[in-house]
Amino acid sequence: MNGGKMINMQFSISLERIQTDAVKWSIDKKDYKTHNSLLECSAQKYLDYLYSNSLYLATENPSLINSVSYIAQKYVNCIVKVDVLDIQTEINLIESQMIESLFIPKNIDCGIKENIYVILKSLCNKYKVELRNLISKYSREHLLKVFYTNASVISYISAQSRYWKPTGEIDKNYINLISETFNAIYKFNSVLVNNFLGSEKKSYEYLIHFILNSSVEFQNIDDEIADIEGILKITRLLISTEQLLRNISFIYKSKGTINIENNQIYLNGPLNEKLNSYFNLDNENIINLQSEKINNIYREFEKKRGYSPFLLEEYLFKFEEKFLETRTFSTLIEDKALIFDIFSKTNQPEQAIKNMLEDLSLIPINEKDIYTQAFSNDNRLFRTPLIKISNYYLISYFILSESSSYFRYRILKNEIRNKLDKKLVNLVKEDFNELNLIDLKNKLENSNIPGDINFEFNKNSECKHLFENKKGLPQEIDGYFIKNNKLYLIELKNKDLHKSLNDISKSVKNTQSHLRSLNMLKKVIQQNKSLMQDVLGGEFSEVKIFLTHKFPHFLDGSYDEENEVTICSFKDLLNYCDKIL
Repeated sequence: MNGGKMINMQFSISLERIQTDAVKWSIDKKDYKTHNSLLECSAQKYLDYLYSNSLYLATENPSLINSVSYIAQKYVNCIVKVDVLDIQTEINLIESQMIESLFIPKNIDCGIKENIYVILKSLCNKYKVELRNLISKYSREHLLKVFYTNASVISYISAQSRYWKPTGEIDKNYINLISETFNAIYKFNSVLVNNFLGSEKKSYEYLIHFILNSSVEFQNIDDEIADIEGILKITRLLISTEQLLRNISFIYKSKGTINIENNQIYLNGPLNEKLNSYFNLDNENIINLQSEKINNIYREFEKKRGYSPFLLEEYLFKFEEKFLETRTFSTLIEDKALIFDIFSKTNQPEQAIKNMLEDLSLIPINEKDIYTQAFSNDNRLFRTPLIKISNYYLISYFILSESSSYFRYRILKNEIRNKLDKKLVNLVKEDFNELNLIDLKNKLENSNIPGDINFEFNKNSECKHLFENKKGLPQEIDGYFIKNNKLYLIELKNKDLHKSLNDISKSVKNTQSHLRSLNMLKKVIQQNKSLMQDVLGGEFSEVKIFLTHKFPHFLDGSYDEENEVTICSFKDLLNYCDKIL
C-alpha cells in the first residue's frame, strides 16, 4: 500500500450496528427494508443545506434568480422554507475566530516562510481537535451511514447538474428540484457549480477515511442527528489549511506569499494570479476511451486481471433488476450475494468479479496518511466506493456509477491496486499516451526532413554506449527533427489536469526533475555532435528542446532558462511546426 504501512485489512466497524435499519441483501435472505426516520431526517437536513447553497449561488445573476424561481414553481408540492446560505462567509467567520484565538503579533512578517508555517500548523491542529470533538459525539457506524448516504446524494446531484436532460415525466421530488436548480446555475457558470460540488466531494472523501481510520473514541449514540453543516465547515477549513501547509515551500519558491489580513488567510503574489487563471480555464476535455485501440488495451488487461471495465458497465447499466439498489442512496450487500448477482447477470468468472471488486474498494490506511490517501486515485471514495465491513459491502449505485466513468481511465493511468505489467504499460504508452505523436510524424513525412517519433537512443548500435548505465539520462525521445541547422527535441507528457494546489505543486516538482533529465540529454548530444549527426541523419549547430503536454498544464507557455527548455501544449507545438517546416 502506498503512503505507509497498512494497519490491517479490516475497518473497525461493527456490522451489527451498521446494518440496523439498513437496506440489506444477503445470499439466502430477502431484502430487509425498514423505515429509518433518523437517517431520513439527517438526509433532509443535508438537502436543505444544498438547496440553501444553490439559492445563494443563483444570486450571482438576476436572470438566474428568475430561472431558479421558475424551477421552484414546478416543484411546488415539495418546496420547503430554507434560508439562503453563503457557506463561504460562514467558513470565513470560523477561520477568523480560530486565527484570533492564536494571538498572532500584529507586526508578524508573513514574508518569512517559517512564521507562516507555525501559524498554519497551529490552525491545522485546532481544526483537527474541533473535528474530533464534533464527530466523537456519535457512533462511528452512524456517521459512516450518514456521510456515505450524503456522498451518494452529492454524486447524484453532481451528475444531474451537468447532464440534466429529463425525458418524459420526472418525479417532482426534493432532490430533483435541487438537481435542476444546480443545472440552471451550471449553464450560466460551470466553474461556480464545479467548485462548490467539488468541495463537498472532497469533504466526504476526507471524512469517510477519517471515520474509518482515525483513533477517535466515538460514542455509542445512534439516535441523534449529526451536525453535518458544522462538520463540513471545519472539514473544508482543515483541508484548505493543510493544503497550504503541505505546499508552503512551493508557494514561496514560486513568488507567492501567504498573508493574514483581518484574521483571514490569503494567498497573494503572482502565483495566486496564475493559479486563478489556470483554475478558471475551460478544462472540460473529452477523452476518447471508446476507440478500437483503447478497447484492445482493455482486452489485454482482461487477459491479465480477468476482467475489463466493460464488466462493471454491463452490470450497472444493462440490468434493471439487481441486488444493487437504485431506489436508495446506500445499501448493504453480502459479498457472496453481490458476486452471485454479478455472475448471474454477466456470466463472468467468480475470480474476475472478485478482482474487480477489490480494485473498486477502499482499503484501510494509517491515520497519519488520511490527508494524502483520501485524495489518491487508487483509494479515493468517488473512485473506489465499496467499503467492506465483515462479509458485507456498503455500496451506492450512484457513487459506483460515477466511479465507472473513471474506471477506464484509471486502468490506462495505472491507478489500480495491482499495477500493469511492462507489456501493458508499453501498449498504453503507444496507443494512448503518445497517440498524438502520429500527427507530428505525418508533418515530418510531408516535410521530407530528417526526423522521427519514438526514437530510442539506447537501441541504436552507433550511440547506445553513450546511454548505458547512465542514471537519469533519457533513453529515448518522443520526437525530433532537424531544420535550418537546428535539432529540435520534443517530449510529450500525458499528465492529468490539475484540480488543486497539491496537484500543481507535485506536477511542477516532477517537471523540474524531467527538465534536468532533458538538459542531460542535450549535453550528451552536444558533446558527441559528430556521432549524433550521423545517428539522427542531419547536421545541426544548435539544440532546442520542447516539453509538451496533451492537456492544459500549469507551466504551459513558459521557458525554463536554467535547462533551456520551452514548455507548451502539444497543440501549440504542432502550430509552431506548421510555421517552420
